[in-house]
Amino acid sequence: MIKTQQPIERIPVLLYEEGNIHYAYCEFLDILGYGNNEEEAKRSFEIMLGEILEYEATEGIKSNLRTMGCTAQDLIDYMKK
Repeated sequence: MIKTQQPIERIPVLLYEEGNIHYAYCEFLDILGYGNNEEEAKRSFEIMLGEILEYEATEGIKSNLRTMGCTAQDLIDYMKK
């Protein structure tokens, strides 16, 4: 059984079941969550999405700091003053 859910208007998440395992997959973001039922699959997907967004935000900030010629520690040290 395959059905599409759209938690964000333009980014579909495909919900399906194979061999008693439920999946939530977003092709656009290439993120997969899975579980013993649909709710577990959705929760797994949410966790994966959160981890990826946290990583990307952190790496984006680090990249911007490097572009400006400083590090995250430089920023932390400045804020402690």
